[in-house]
Amino acid sequence: MFKGIWRDFVYAARSLAKSRSFTFVCVVTLGIGMAPVIAIPYGARLLLMTPPAVHTEGLVEVITTRVGPRAADDDWSYPDFMDLRAADTGIAMTGWATAGSKVKLQGSADETQSPTMFVSGNYFRTIGVALARGPGFDAVMDDPLKAEPVVILGHSFWQNRLGSDPDIIGKTISLNEIPHVVVGVGPDRFGGHLAFQEAELFVPLERHPLLIEDGKVRADRNRSWVQIHGRLAPGVGVAQASAAVSAVTSHLAKQYPATNELKAGTVAAYDSIGTLARSQFAIFRTVALTLTGMVLLVVSLNISGMMQVRSAMRERELSIRQAIGASRGLLVR
Repeated sequence: MFKGIWRDFVYAARSLAKSRSFTFVCVVTLGIGMAPVIAIPYGARLLLMTPPAVHTEGLVEVITTRVGPRAADDDWSYPDFMDLRAADTGIAMTGWATAGSKVKLQGSADETQSPTMFVSGNYFRTIGVALARGPGFDAVMDDPLKAEPVVILGHSFWQNRLGSDPDIIGKTISLNEIPHVVVGVGPDRFGGHLAFQEAELFVPLERHPLLIEDGKVRADRNRSWVQIHGRLAPGVGVAQASAAVSAVTSHLAKQYPATNELKAGTVAAYDSIGTLARSQFAIFRTVALTLTGMVLLVVSLNISGMMQVRSAMRERELSIRQAIGASRGLLVR
């Protein structure tokens, strides 16, 4: 049997070699149809890979659930974040937000815009990322506002903009016209703990422009802009931590009904693109695969039509083969 199949393959190869134009059109057409179907799952897997150096075991995200007309969300107000972090939930929480910073280096008159993550002082320790250089934010964790402004440089920023200066720790760069002392350099290829993050600078959360420019934001529970991740304490599970967070938000709802009545917190395991974004991305991927699948179906129907025309041209040959004893199964093969 296998010998017969191999013989058929050899014959097919010779036939296709004789009909080069037909073979070329078939290969190109199938390639156009199959390439996106193959590329989308593998591309999605590559894009959603966990950033290097992030220790994901025990890492969680604190989000809100749907309550009445309020949809699930991953943004919190600054006072809500502070209350959650101070509560005994079994999670070492870290808050973060993104913004742009106008950067001016020493000895340069040029001012450029750099993507910046504003993070809690315990951010790198909580995410499980070790700095390549410097002590980090440890020196300003108690009161970042009273301490001298500091910044941790992304590894690529340090390499490309500062020429990998080995003595960069302790020097200053200007962010939004304010001198910041460099206290660390992040690990190579690290731009944040989520996929698609390309932060070049890391600054204490309390230095976020919203808090600096508008003092009312510090106590405004209506304005949600801080995202919360954290690491579970030893022996604490996601369900236990979620119950604790739910209890805290329930208390806040009673204490501040005007702003927190429909806020119910929960805890979800870490996801490289965020728990809520994962479902949206799944919908996008399903639509993309459906559309590309339809293209592949059309391509396959076109190839099928071409094969039928080719078979019609071989009708006399196939009739002779059947007359000398070839079975229908063999002819189909």
